[in-house]
Amino acid sequence: MEQILIKLNEGGAIFTYPILAITVAMAIYFAQALLKKRSYSSTENLITNFSWLSLGWGNVGIALGLIVAFDSIKTTAICDFKLQHLAGGLKMVFICFILSAFTFMLNRLFILILGYIRERSN
Repeated sequence: MEQILIKLNEGGAIFTYPILAITVAMAIYFAQALLKKRSYSSTENLITNFSWLSLGWGNVGIALGLIVAFDSIKTTAICDFKLQHLAGGLKMVFICFILSAFTFMLNRLFILILGYIRERSN
C-alpha cells in the first residue's frame, strides 16, 4: 500500500488522487446499480461523464509533466543537466497516463455491463 501512495505522489498528487477518487466513486455507483437495481441508464450516463473527466484530467497531468520535463532541459546548461529532472517529469507523465487510462477503461467496462443488463431486462 505504501508503494502505491508513493507512486501516486510521484505522478502528481493534484492529478492522481482526483482520478483515484473518481475510480472509487464510479465503482460504488456501479455496485449500487447492480445491487439496488437503480436506473441503469442514469448510472451509465454518470459513469460516462466521469470516465471522460478522468481521461481529460489525466491528459492535463500528462501535459504538465511534459512541460516540467522540457523546462528542466531548457533551463539547464549541458554541464549541469541532470537526468533526474527529466526522469521526474516523464515519470509523472506515465503515471498520469496509466491511471487515467485504467480508470477510463474500467468505467467503460462498467458501462458495457450495465448496458448488457439493461438490454437483457427489457
